[in-house]
Amino acid sequence: MSLAPGRWWIASLVALLCLTLVEFSAYRRLVVVLIACAALPVLFARTRHQLWVSRLCWGVAVM
Repeated sequence: MSLAPGRWWIASLVALLCLTLVEFSAYRRLVVVLIACAALPVLFARTRHQLWVSRLCWGVAVM
């Protein structure tokens, strides 16, 4: 599946929201939301390095 440039972060945000709704631990949900908020500015990245960092942040958030 290929998303238009600038749209993949919307799909990531929706996926993260679904994952946080499934979680039962309030502490873990809070950590996920905080990491996601920290990663939001990076989601608008333009370079390959910035995209890699934002995807790494999302990966850590959903672990």
